Amino acid sequence: MTAPSQPRPRGGLTATGKGLVVLVAGAVLLTLLSLGLPQVTDDGFVVAFVVVTEEANLPTWFNVVLLAWGALLHAAVGVLARTDGHPAWPWFGSAFVLAALSLDDLSSLHERLEGIGRSLGGGDGVTHFAWVLPGAVLAGVVVLGCVAAVPRIPRPSAVLLALGIGLLLAAAVGLEMAGGAILAGNDGGTSVGYLLVSHVEEFLETVAAVILLAAASSAVRWHRDGDGLRLTYRAGRRAPRPGRAGHPPREAPGGTAGDVPSETSGDVPRRASGG
Repeated sequence: MTAPSQPRPRGGLTATGKGLVVLVAGAVLLTLLSLGLPQVTDDGFVVAFVVVTEEANLPTWFNVVLLAWGALLHAAVGVLARTDGHPAWPWFGSAFVLAALSLDDLSSLHERLEGIGRSLGGGDGVTHFAWVLPGAVLAGVVVLGCVAAVPRIPRPSAVLLALGIGLLLAAAVGLEMAGGAILAGNDGGTSVGYLLVSHVEEFLETVAAVILLAAASSAVRWHRDGDGLRLTYRAGRRAPRPGRAGHPPREAPGGTAGDVPSETSGDVPRRASGG
C-alpha cells in the first residue's frame, strides 16, 4: 500500500515576504506624505516632521529602525553560521556596517566629515556636500568587503546582500552628489529638481534596507525538530570531522580507531568452505 501523496505547497509570498512588502509600502506612503503634505498645509511642525529635507524627520526615523533591525538580524545569522561551521565574518561585518549607518542616520555623523572633504578640494559642484569625498572612500571599503563576503554566503543571500549594499551606497553617496550639484547650480537654493532627488534618495535607502533584511531572512530556515521548530543556517551543516566532540572515531573491536575489520576480527563472517 503506497503512502498518500503530500499536497504541494501553494505559490505566493511567505509571511516574511509579505512583511517586506508592507515595509516597502510604508516607504512609499512616507514619500508621498513628504511630497504632498507641504502642498496642503503650512504648519511648521507638520512639515518639519514629515519632509525628508528637514532634520530628524519621520522617514529618517523609519530608516534608522530598519537599519538597526537589519544589524541585529545579520548578527544573529552570523551566530547561526558559526554554529553550523560556516564563515560568520561576512554577517558580522554587514551587521557592523548596518549599525554604523543606522547611527549615522540618527545623528548625522557624516556631516562631521565636511571639513575633511573641503580640505580634499570639495565644496562645489557634485561635491557641494564635501563630506561625499571621504564618504566615497568609506563606501569603497564597504564595497571591497562585500566583494570578499559574497562568495562565502548562500547564493540567494549573496545576491540580495550585493544588491542592497550597492543600492544603499548609490543612493547615499551618488544621489547626494547629484543633489549637491543641483544646489550648487542654484546658488544653494532649493528647487523642484533637488526635492525630487532628495525624495528618491530617501526612498531608495529605505528599499535597500528592506533588501538587506531579506538577505538575512533568506539565509535561515525553520525545520521540524521532534515536536518543535528549529532555526538553522540555510547552507546546512558540515559533516562532522572524525574525533570531533560528540562524534568520536569508530573503533573496530580489538583494533585501533579507524582500523578496517578483517576476517579474523570477528566483524565479518568467514566464508564457509566448500565441501
